[in-house]
Amino acid sequence: MTFIGIVTLHCPNSYTMREMKSFKREQVHAAELARATLFDWPCGKALESNLITEMLTSLGCSEVKPEASEKPDFFFALEIRGRMLRVGCEMTSLYTDVSDSTTGGGSREARFRERWQLFAKRLNRALLESKDSCLKSVYGAIHFLHPDYEVLDRVDETVMIAEIVNLLKESPCVDRIDSFSSQLYPQLAAHVNHIWTADVVDEPTLWWAAHLRTGMMRDPSPAIIRAVTDKAATAMKYDWRDSEQRWLVITAPGRGIQDKVAHYSGHTYHPPAIQIPFSHVFLFAWGMEGWYVLQVHPQIEIIGDYSALSQR
Repeated sequence: MTFIGIVTLHCPNSYTMREMKSFKREQVHAAELARATLFDWPCGKALESNLITEMLTSLGCSEVKPEASEKPDFFFALEIRGRMLRVGCEMTSLYTDVSDSTTGGGSREARFRERWQLFAKRLNRALLESKDSCLKSVYGAIHFLHPDYEVLDRVDETVMIAEIVNLLKESPCVDRIDSFSSQLYPQLAAHVNHIWTADVVDEPTLWWAAHLRTGMMRDPSPAIIRAVTDKAATAMKYDWRDSEQRWLVITAPGRGIQDKVAHYSGHTYHPPAIQIPFSHVFLFAWGMEGWYVLQVHPQIEIIGDYSALSQR
């Protein structure tokens, strides 16, 4: 059993991670973030496998092949100074808008993003099945009149998809469309401010909701604390086999504003500890300058390669 200096044991809602205040609060614009939304991301175990492989590659361990498991999620071996080190690894996602675990609720953005992806896939199929060949490569961003995470509850998705297809048949493939006839396009007229479209021919793309991608990145410290404490409660009972190190990897791939964090540039500080079953805790995040690995435990620092953490 190891300890992590994150929150006070007697008062888990009192954050004392003062060193993590060095996360930059940066405005995130749609143009900079579009990369993450254009494509059909994997989900579940496939996404976790991609992320742990990407992280190991970032640490200089591209040859390592993680073995998928359950509780924990992966096992793999790292060669350190001629000795093979067995690692068990649990994965979890960071969402800065997740409600406190005492109240429940989860990430509203994550739920909306999953539902939006289904909507966007249906729209893509409708465009691909259209007899108009120019529609097959159209990518669009929908700017809703009342943008929130419940917007799809207020629309008839099937009707809106049909209206978008018919609208694009009458409009240029690359354009800003901000006028919708209430007779021809009642769903668009009632719920959409404007649609921006572009012709994208090199990659398969998914349409997106503009409000999903813009805004101010929140301080992720409370969400990191919550992710560690929540996982610690369940991971105590995991079968870690013969693992010499037990990792918790908190991923923030930047697919939405709530799972994107800026680079950390803080100093080391050790507040009071809580008991956890992990030897190492990492944040693997897509920041404003690309992927980076932040070690949260046993001490807080940016990790460039595995040799920087193997001796701790």
